[in-house]
Amino acid sequence: KKYQEAKYYFEKTIEESTKNQCNNKYTQLYFLEIGAYIYERMGDYPSSLFYKIKAVEVADSLQSPILERARYMDLLARLHYRSENYQKALEIWSKILQIYQTNPPSVKRDLIKVYNNL
Repeated sequence: KKYQEAKYYFEKTIEESTKNQCNNKYTQLYFLEIGAYIYERMGDYPSSLFYKIKAVEVADSLQSPILERARYMDLLARLHYRSENYQKALEIWSKILQIYQTNPPSVKRDLIKVYNNL
């Protein structure tokens, strides 16, 4: 029930931000993360996947630091894993590992997580 309520307010927020032509990419990225989280928790993986893919695209368009992009990629890979799309999750985690090998994360736990997921 709480996620249904959260979904309602999320959709209203998206509607209002569209009316107001919210062009701030960082705000859009934040909304995409919220949407992905809500839909994932509700078990609506296709909708969550939509928002996570969009988040990766927006992070790329912002030319976010590579480690920030890797974080969004990891969220996407985790959803593929939960959806039992193991091959796609493995492909994304392999890309993240390549990123981390050339740009080591400041928190070693992030690198360990990727190795663990592989």
